[in-house]
Amino acid sequence: MSNVPSDISDSDSSDDEDIVDALMEQLLTDEDVCQKSNRISLETKIVLVNFNVSENGPCNYRDGTVLGDHTAAVLPSSFNNALRVKISIHLNHEFEPSPANTVIAPSFVRKHLKASSQQMARKWPLAKNELWIVPSELGSSLKVDFKKRNWDLSRGFRKVCNTLWPNFVLLAEAYMVDGSINRVISDEFEVRSKEQSNKSRAARGLSTQSKRRRTPETEARAVKLRAWRADIIDKREQIANMLSRQTENDTKFHFIKAILNTCSDPAALPLLNQCQQQTLKMKRWKHN
Repeated sequence: MSNVPSDISDSDSSDDEDIVDALMEQLLTDEDVCQKSNRISLETKIVLVNFNVSENGPCNYRDGTVLGDHTAAVLPSSFNNALRVKISIHLNHEFEPSPANTVIAPSFVRKHLKASSQQMARKWPLAKNELWIVPSELGSSLKVDFKKRNWDLSRGFRKVCNTLWPNFVLLAEAYMVDGSINRVISDEFEVRSKEQSNKSRAARGLSTQSKRRRTPETEARAVKLRAWRADIIDKREQIANMLSRQTENDTKFHFIKAILNTCSDPAALPLLNQCQQQTLKMKRWKHN
């Protein structure tokens, strides 16, 4: 009979199962998806959301305004029953991958997704271009929101890809209950700093707004116009303050007259006469 305590043996068997699971997963994911040639046959089922359009196609101008419209990716509905999903970002070019030219994965908007990915990475380690997702945490939409500004720029990989605007692609790998792995990709896209509106609009065949050339004469007129506008605003504020004071004084004056009209003290009569004379003067002033 073995002298090994049952809790230790159970722990060892659990560790053995994790090792076996990791080895089986390694065998299933032996295909090098970092190579573009191994991704060509995959279906394009990841939908890019809140991406802009450059002259070459989808583009994230990451330094543009966000206003709640985060860049996002929507996974296919078939991933809803997956145990877990690995999302990774890759350069969509033929080159020799290395840690130095690996793209850094974007950041989740929702903190609980980040926490789940970090926890799962303890069991299934990730490269810097990969993230773990639990489909049940996304809801029925299967939409993953990423921070708009936390993407690597295309221009940082020009030397690697030997092109002006290198393209990226998202890859999603769903680990299903039956042990199979389903892989899909997104359309290729670029990540730029900010849009140069006239260049991108012209490249797409759209009209561009012509800008007037500024000369010393037009600049001088613009300075004078700004000064006039500032003076008009100042005058309007003065008029508004004056009308406010006038309304306040009228209210006080009518209140004083009302008090004097109800006062039986003989000394109040001269004061009431002064108020009536002031009322006549105010009427004449308004008419003039």
